[in-house]
Amino acid sequence: MVANRVPNAFWTAVISTVLCVASFAPQVMAADAISVNVTGDQNGNNASTAITNADGNVGAAPRQNWNNTTGANGTLAAGTVLDNTGAVVTNATVQWACGNTWSNGNNAAGNNKLFNGYLDDGYGNPNNPKIIVTNIPFAVYDVYVYGHSDSGNGQQLGVYYCDDGAAGSHNTFTDSGAKSMQQSDNGGFGGTFTESKGNGEPGNYIRFRNRTASSVTVSSFEMRGTVIRSGLAGIQIVAVTPAITSVTQNTGTTAGGDYVTVSGAGFVSGSSVTFGGNAGTVIYIDGGTLLVKTPAGAAGAVNVVYTGTNGTNTLTNGFTYGGAAPTLGDAISFRFGGNGQNGGRQVMGAAEVAGKIPRANWNNGPQDTNTGTLTGLLDNAGTNQGVSVSWNCNESWTNGDFADAAGNARMMRGYINQTNDSPMSVTFNNLPANWQAFDMYVYASGIGQRSSGVYQTVIRTADGCGGG
Repeated sequence: MVANRVPNAFWTAVISTVLCVASFAPQVMAADAISVNVTGDQNGNNASTAITNADGNVGAAPRQNWNNTTGANGTLAAGTVLDNTGAVVTNATVQWACGNTWSNGNNAAGNNKLFNGYLDDGYGNPNNPKIIVTNIPFAVYDVYVYGHSDSGNGQQLGVYYCDDGAAGSHNTFTDSGAKSMQQSDNGGFGGTFTESKGNGEPGNYIRFRNRTASSVTVSSFEMRGTVIRSGLAGIQIVAVTPAITSVTQNTGTTAGGDYVTVSGAGFVSGSSVTFGGNAGTVIYIDGGTLLVKTPAGAAGAVNVVYTGTNGTNTLTNGFTYGGAAPTLGDAISFRFGGNGQNGGRQVMGAAEVAGKIPRANWNNGPQDTNTGTLTGLLDNAGTNQGVSVSWNCNESWTNGDFADAAGNARMMRGYINQTNDSPMSVTFNNLPANWQAFDMYVYASGIGQRSSGVYQTVIRTADGCGGG
């Protein structure tokens, strides 16, 4: 019997048709962002225009369906605020207010429009421009804040705030939570999105991470009238999915009971963390940090799994049972390296003891570094607890008023300066979450009005004083 055969050309046509249909299947976009663009003008001239979907994806977190403001004050009422898919965000509103709007740079399509118009900050009569978004539907989110002004490239912008709730207001640039950046694109968007960490580094946006409030107020305040401006060009509120990036300390005893810090993003209160399938005891710190007491477990590496109302995430082999338990200290001490003047930087050795609370293993900052980050800081026991320090200033110096000598004299010689109204900041990140209370010792010396930068963080003991 001769079998009926189907020509190869037929199967080729069928396969080609299936592949063609698959390749053109529409992609489902997640509803994960609310984006707000400020339109403005120069007293009726050079008016910026709204961002539309014809501009494509816009922003450092590229999205469509931007919500556009008009005028210096206004509201997008409930039922008119869109997410990135074009759907209405239930009950969400957007409010904005400032003394006037302004525009600077070109007004071409896309990202140029984002930076062209902005809420102005007063020009010598500072006000507090703000954008308020209510009824945010995301469990955890980041806020991207886009800043711009006509002050010029390299000019320090003012400060930006991100407050939970709908009532945040600031009449100074020194309130807690202030972040500042140096303007990197005077003519608008320079072609690259650059995040500033908020310590005065160059950039065109600042990011406030792991927010959980249902409403948020973003605002700005200038640092010095007509010079250090802080225009507010737009914001994006972008949902964060849970992700574990590290566990510190990542070894412990099989009996459990060790406190570890789980770091990452997108954490929510009421979440759980398991080690090899066994649940730990979780203390929620914030959207990027959990303090967890480990359960008992068999020797070996195990997966660490986060589970919350917003999803799950696994860090494969994130913790090892039976590893050597680290020796932990009670202090982290950092001193600046100064500059090449007056004998320059002298490194403190691990055994050198210094400070009001005498401790060893001081971390030495580099010489002639006005903006930088030092990672892997050691505690006084010599253990790396995953802490980092970042700083920004406009000058470093070495004090020549006293001779270099081991201990306190060497610790005090290098410092960073605050001059000419410039901001100066020092930020410690990822302090051990099990340090439930601690004292910060700041040591100051210098010439004239210059300020020192020597820092010592010490666990607070039961009597309320630093240990030792």
